[in-house]
Amino acid sequence: MPEPAPVTVVITRKVRPGREEEFERLVREWVPTAVTFPGYLGVHMLRPPPGGNEYGAVLRFRAASDWDAFRDWPAYRAFGAKVDPLIDGDTRITTATGMEIWFAPPGSPPPVPQWKMAVVTWLGVNALTYALGVTLMPFLLDRGFPFWATLFLTNAVVVAGLTWAVMPGLVRAFRKWLFA
Repeated sequence: MPEPAPVTVVITRKVRPGREEEFERLVREWVPTAVTFPGYLGVHMLRPPPGGNEYGAVLRFRAASDWDAFRDWPAYRAFGAKVDPLIDGDTRITTATGMEIWFAPPGSPPPVPQWKMAVVTWLGVNALTYALGVTLMPFLLDRGFPFWATLFLTNAVVVAGLTWAVMPGLVRAFRKWLFA
């Protein structure tokens, strides 16, 4: 049986003006408890820019079932009850599994079918690995780099290139088809 896909959860909250310090204190106090939950893989907090009041939290879970259980966890519900009075408006929650986070339009759940994600990712991987296979790999191997080090470095460039250049460009190029 295949392992469940990890899930990324993005929680966005607008904090009432003047309540930011209290909100941040409650979050700092909460995180050590949150990390004890089975299946919880971590969190990255996003503070608003100066003058802003919208905070973000990017949480990772081993599987969607872990996120579901986390939401029902009494400790999480208690945390929510403490921060709710500090929130201005509704809390927004978006979840994504696998690579669809690359394909999600801002502020909406990812509607892209997995087969379309696979096709666009395949195009990006092929283009980038071919380009590096005829440029960077021979360059490094000719200079005496061990094959394993060349492979690791090339793969690091592939991952970084996909994340910050190739996939965003391909998603823009194929936007109409992806989100049709």
